Amino acid sequence: MSASKAIERPTVSAVITSLDGSRGGNVERLLKQLSEQTYSEFEVVLVTGASPRTRAHNIGVRNASGEIIVFFDDDVALGEPNLIANLVQILGRPGIGIVGASVLVPPDSTPFQRRCAEQLLRITFDIVDKMVEGGATHAALAIAKADYDAFGGEVDTMQMNDDVYLRKSIADMGQKIVLAPHAWVYHPLPDSWGRLIKKRFADGLAIAGDYKLHPEHIYYSPIESHEELESSGLLRQMARNLSVLTRAITGLKIISLSERLSLAVGYALGALRSKNYHHRSLERLSSDGKIRRWRKRGSMLELIEDQESVGEIRA
Repeated sequence: MSASKAIERPTVSAVITSLDGSRGGNVERLLKQLSEQTYSEFEVVLVTGASPRTRAHNIGVRNASGEIIVFFDDDVALGEPNLIANLVQILGRPGIGIVGASVLVPPDSTPFQRRCAEQLLRITFDIVDKMVEGGATHAALAIAKADYDAFGGEVDTMQMNDDVYLRKSIADMGQKIVLAPHAWVYHPLPDSWGRLIKKRFADGLAIAGDYKLHPEHIYYSPIESHEELESSGLLRQMARNLSVLTRAITGLKIISLSERLSLAVGYALGALRSKNYHHRSLERLSSDGKIRRWRKRGSMLELIEDQESVGEIRA
């Protein structure tokens, strides 16, 4: 039984990872929203300057003191004040290993961003009225620290596929991944063609690097909401992308078509690169970071630690 299952009122650590510690001012807004959560007392651990993000996740968990970890991306906005309470309450049920929140586009999204949400795969998850099995993501999810430690944490040098890897690790422990009812965050999408194409090209390069360096940790996540996470070979991934491209063409979904072509070009370029090239790229990318820690009591966040370096991470 996970540590989270045996604690009536578990201690919670909200872990945020951010390269620059700001994300255009959103980190400050997120901290304010965390101070307004109804869950009365928890800590906030902000990891800045650490990359890749899997490495940053591991650093955050290692430096967290809570029995339950609640991950947040640095560009989300919390949808409601009971979010952490809802996630923690569901995680306390037997057999639940990960509890995620639904993901919506922000109310102030542009028409382009809303079209992205309509056409791109697994970008948003509608709010649910009851607990359902689903694809929780690091945008907002809760997991027992004991469970995270039990499978050794995330792969430090994996650049993509972190959400699927986390879900697969928990599923292999015989636990369920669910979405909590009436729990959601807002997650912005690229606001222009240029930013979308640039992001997906970079994602393609990163995915190719993961295939080169960690083929045993790449899993296939079906397009449909009910997921059976299985090892993913290159041919299977190519077949899925061809299917998505075909649907985009026949459905005249120009954004989806552009996104998939950008991803494919980035991946093709990365696939032509050697394993040593991807190793060197990761060496340039990888870095330790800085920890800042707050304690929430009532409606206040009190800064209690400002650590310049987190030092070495777990082996």
